[in-house]
Amino acid sequence: MSKPKHVEKSYGKFFIMMIAAFALVGIIVATAVAIGSHRGAGKLSAQTVIGMQSEIPLEKTAEQEGVTYAAKCFDDKGKFLGYSIIGFAEGFCDRVAVTCYFSEDGKTLIGIAVSDHSETIGRGADVADSPFTQRFEYAKMPIYLYDGTIAEEDIPQGVETRVDALSGATVSSYAVVNAVNAAHTYLVNHIL
Repeated sequence: MSKPKHVEKSYGKFFIMMIAAFALVGIIVATAVAIGSHRGAGKLSAQTVIGMQSEIPLEKTAEQEGVTYAAKCFDDKGKFLGYSIIGFAEGFCDRVAVTCYFSEDGKTLIGIAVSDHSETIGRGADVADSPFTQRFEYAKMPIYLYDGTIAEEDIPQGVETRVDALSGATVSSYAVVNAVNAAHTYLVNHIL
């Protein structure tokens, strides 16, 4: 006696779901191993310096300098890791606030997070997404935004890192870079 067709289809769906489940478990395990090996390597990331923070009182001029927050960052054992500073600059629609994580000496930007913005969805709002923010990881300060409108040889002297603007969101890209540079300038002038 043969099996009804709906039973055969159920086994097929079950088999496909099992393969998908095993693939998902494999991806999760591979990701966990990759994260573990990255953390084991001792390299800081924006995620590792978020930990414990000790707020630094701001200067009276901080708002005019484009900064709204400053803190020292420590790991769970109390070891000093660097600085967290929120800088801001005008974007296309409104202010763009960027949380910047700097190394102990302030010369390297460990990473950023666009913490607040009102930029246009599908355009300027994309500056908050990881493909753009990852361009800033381990950047040497200061940063220059390259938007393709000038020749390479005309980039100002002293620029350590060049970040390409996000296509279709040049004003928002400038806001992020300006916020990062404002945070760095504040760090150098008032904290280090």
